[in-house]
Amino acid sequence: MERMQDFFSKYHQLSASAKTYIKEHGKLHFYKKGSYYKIAGIPMSTWCFIIDGVVAKEVLEADTFIRIERINGKNEYFTGSNHPYSDRATSVAIKFLQPTILYEISNSHFKHALKQYPELSTIFHILKQHRVNRLQDIVHILKLPPLHRVHELSIKMPHIMPLLTIKERRSFLNISCDRDYYKSLRYHLGKS
Repeated sequence: MERMQDFFSKYHQLSASAKTYIKEHGKLHFYKKGSYYKIAGIPMSTWCFIIDGVVAKEVLEADTFIRIERINGKNEYFTGSNHPYSDRATSVAIKFLQPTILYEISNSHFKHALKQYPELSTIFHILKQHRVNRLQDIVHILKLPPLHRVHELSIKMPHIMPLLTIKERRSFLNISCDRDYYKSLRYHLGKS
């Protein structure tokens, strides 16, 4: 909990009452690598802040192939529903790619905290902007030819790349085969 509060304090100091609220209404949980937080189609009305670890949102395509749609790492957040103001299920599964420590709070308690504590609302807006920036990076990477994607991933997400297996990188970067992945890796190594 201290690590999360330390990270938040980079953007805005939390009042004592805000700190008490997040301690009383949220919990820290540890998840093993390879375990699932949620299965596609099942709603989980939670807001989660990643204190340490890596989480992937997976989509089942053509009932045979699992594609990593999004990756979140340390000091990022995700929800078990569409967003904190929704209880609707999403069509993604959420899997832990590394041992992960999460701070979890129900969407209802989270929404109350945003209304009650302006500093938490400010921090949430900053985190949302970071998320938008990350999504823009992902779109940019995926628009590139496959040859350039590993290199661009290492530039845009240097903290994530070393934590992924080759299979996870291929899935996330939408690179169809090992041969194309290694071409892209050689291109990256030549540019480094």
